[in-house]
Amino acid sequence: MADLGLIRIAALVGILLVGSDGIVTVDRLLLLARRLSLLAAVYASLGLLQFATGVSFIDTLQIPGLTVSSDLGIGIRSGFTRPASTAVHPLEYSLVLTMILPISLALAVHDRRQAALSRWLPVVLISTAAILSVTRSALLATAVVFLVLLPSWPINVRKLMAVAGLAGGLLMYLAIPGMAGTIVSMFIDSDASVTSRTDSYDTAVSFISISPIFGRGFGTFLPSYRIIDNQYLLSTIEIGFIGLAALLGLVFTSMVLPLKSSRSWNSQPMRGLGAALFASMLAGSLILAFFDAFAFTQASGTLFMIAGLCGSYCNISGINSPKVESMSRNDP
Repeated sequence: MADLGLIRIAALVGILLVGSDGIVTVDRLLLLARRLSLLAAVYASLGLLQFATGVSFIDTLQIPGLTVSSDLGIGIRSGFTRPASTAVHPLEYSLVLTMILPISLALAVHDRRQAALSRWLPVVLISTAAILSVTRSALLATAVVFLVLLPSWPINVRKLMAVAGLAGGLLMYLAIPGMAGTIVSMFIDSDASVTSRTDSYDTAVSFISISPIFGRGFGTFLPSYRIIDNQYLLSTIEIGFIGLAALLGLVFTSMVLPLKSSRSWNSQPMRGLGAALFASMLAGSLILAFFDAFAFTQASGTLFMIAGLCGSYCNISGINSPKVESMSRNDP
């Protein structure tokens, strides 16, 4: 398992490096951002269809030569379907949605080259899917995304968002009876998922105490031992406090770099994209505290991809900054 863990780490680092060093122009970065927004809208649409019908649809696909390795059914919480789209688990689904949502919002507000419908439809689909995922972490992360990006929007967009939020909340209350009460109860009532997380803390501490510095090895703490629904705790068990510091350093650096680099841009949508990448990594880092994200390929891949885009944004901002341009013009 340790060997397989190293292969997974190499793959994730490869995603990060390709994103950071393989995207070297503004046009390529914006093209990828637009495609991510579009694909996330399709991803969210499948989840909404699952929520409405209670049918997975994914389990009907038969690929010659391959067999199903896990349960692709959809879960239920408080009588409501918990969609997962093509993800393995609703938490993985919610992480992908909430990390792409800030990018879709930045494009919708600032990317005037696209038609209004193509800009705002992904925002509506992704945010609606995140709210209807019946997942606490998705609701918290979505709220954080809007609060963080709110100062970067023009005043007319803030008013529009406020009206749309109130109208959307009222529509959900009327169209989906019981959903509002379910959302409220998730935050005020204790359930099995909360109890499972708190009961895991003592187990995590006991394993950490065995090898606190370097851990027992990435990917070696299997779910059959205990499901630790907290990636930070699980990382401390597997790679110790040194590895946890490296993970936190990666997340923190990925958040700070685009926020600082956005100051070098006077034009949109590149300036707004910096705040969006910051919000995306912030949302992802928040959800890491709610489940073992590195055990899921879509969740971990999205996190490292966005981290790579943060590096790319910083590199492109440095190349196109006024200071660098003035220096290059003065070179003999």
